[in-house]
Amino acid sequence: MRRFLFLLLLSSLASLPDALAQQPPVTATTPPMYGLALIELSRQVGGSCSVILSDGVTPNPKAKVYQENGRNREFADEAAALNFLYNLGWEVIPNGSPASSLYINRYLLKRRNQ
Repeated sequence: MRRFLFLLLLSSLASLPDALAQQPPVTATTPPMYGLALIELSRQVGGSCSVILSDGVTPNPKAKVYQENGRNREFADEAAALNFLYNLGWEVIPNGSPASSLYINRYLLKRRNQ
């Protein structure tokens, strides 16, 4: 009986290096990065909208509209603005609408793992 238990223990220890080798390597995780986006809708039906972006890195204390080449970036609709944020690497999470305006939607941004 003892010999059987000893052989069982020995065989399980022999397979331990194989089991350890199959585990994925431990990688260092980076802390999540968050931002905030306000999408300002046009007050006109079929009008464009704009994005105010606070990415947590680039200061935007005056809440300026996102610009490209020195001009405000305009989007055809809110879906186009959300797709733009996704293409920048953000996971977009609805975060309510400020009570002060019906034309501004608020979104929490979380940087996607790339």
